[in-house]
Amino acid sequence: GAGAAAMIEALPPDMAVGVMMNTPDDRAREVLAHTKNRALKERVANRATMALEACDVDLRDDTGANAKPVAGERFTFKLISRESGGTRINHGGAHLTATIHPPGGKKRAVTQGS
Repeated sequence: GAGAAAMIEALPPDMAVGVMMNTPDDRAREVLAHTKNRALKERVANRATMALEACDVDLRDDTGANAKPVAGERFTFKLISRESGGTRINHGGAHLTATIHPPGGKKRAVTQGS
């Protein structure tokens, strides 16, 4: 517990969060009980919570060119997941389907991403 906490606190913040993101929940709680770094505790508490406002959307197609989505047609994109502190979430992953609505308007397009 205490030794692991000391090692985690010695790492750069983004690396420490990355390590804790891949640590089983019971072990992470044990390490955090011995951690004094409040900022690290807060970021790790949200370690698996994706913050949509911090994410990036990659619109490039298979050739690497920027694709141009068309309303009403399916479109594939890549969502680069990040936690609220901006650290990329490198584990997990899932296909998702999003329905895009213009502000104040009716449903116009269905977008598929992964």
